[in-house]
Amino acid sequence: VGDNTFPVKIYSMLRFSVTPEVNAASTVLIVITLSLTLVAMIMQSRWTKGRKE
Repeated sequence: VGDNTFPVKIYSMLRFSVTPEVNAASTVLIVITLSLTLVAMIMQSRWTKGRKE
């Protein structure tokens, strides 16, 4: 009880000022999102290529 979730903690940090912690968390989330998107695109490309042959 009393523990904030990650989004709530980030939002409360943003209300006061942007700290290096917020910048680091945002960067990590963007990198993870882009990486997962790239992996999904590669897997889809390989899967559709295999079905055409």
